[in-house]
Amino acid sequence: MQQQKIKISPAVIWISSIFLGALSSVPQLASHAFNWKEAVVNSAITAAFSIIMWYLNIYMLNQSSGKRRQQISYSRLMVILAFGMS
Repeated sequence: MQQQKIKISPAVIWISSIFLGALSSVPQLASHAFNWKEAVVNSAITAAFSIIMWYLNIYMLNQSSGKRRQQISYSRLMVILAFGMS
């Protein structure tokens, strides 16, 4: 039995990433010295990171979806974690 590849709507990926980007600027709104340019840059960086992580995780999960047993590739896990932390 062949497993299907993981498919997620691009609309879900982009909308959730933009929402996370906007959500990251909420603490700046509460500050007394609100700088809208800084908030926009912060939101854009967070949204871009979120989009990259969505597609990287989908790619990595689809690489192992054809195998019969579920195995954890610790090397892939460490690469994703290192990328996310950097």
